[in-house]
Amino acid sequence: MIWNIKETRPDEAKQKVLVELRDQLSDIKSGFAQFRTQKLFLYVPIIIIVQGLFYATDWGILRLVLLDRFHFSPFAGSIVIATSSLITVGILAYMHKYAERLSEKRVIALISVLAGASLLLSTVNIGMLGFFVILALIAGEHVLQPFMSEVLNYRATKDQRATVLSVSSFLRTLPYVVLAPIIGYLSTQDKLEYFLVVWAVLIGGAVIFYLSLKSVTFKLV
Repeated sequence: MIWNIKETRPDEAKQKVLVELRDQLSDIKSGFAQFRTQKLFLYVPIIIIVQGLFYATDWGILRLVLLDRFHFSPFAGSIVIATSSLITVGILAYMHKYAERLSEKRVIALISVLAGASLLLSTVNIGMLGFFVILALIAGEHVLQPFMSEVLNYRATKDQRATVLSVSSFLRTLPYVVLAPIIGYLSTQDKLEYFLVVWAVLIGGAVIFYLSLKSVTFKLV
């Protein structure tokens, strides 16, 4: 006689995967919901527009396009990037030493304004002075990223911190999906100025939005 034994392990494993997937989707949904709250909503334009620009520069195509725009050779470009990285390390060391004296509004606004100014400066033929544009963008990326993470970590609830940081990272990288083909196309058409000016204006709008809501939030608190 052969016993008819039903194998339940595949069904149990499938149910476990479905439960884990449902929990992950719930966490993601909750993370996005956190950015609709008053205490985090004001950071969304900065994350998308300013940090999105930095991502396109540090990890994407924009840095190469700008180095070529400023007529740096591959060797000179590597020197510019290395020097900018070293200076960035010095800036981070300074910020770490005087962290308690730093104002959130001043740091975020200053980095954002420098990024916008760098884009506008890139619309003219500045040659070797393009080093300062590359420096501002590279330093901005590596200074604002940990600073913003610390700000969000402080503002988010304890059980939502990891999810909020994950959503922030997603929002930071999301613009590059659109920016990469736009930057590439405009660069080949010698019309990169359109992107530089428009994105600088968007940065200005993001800064005004952040400062306005920051003042309102501060008064309410």
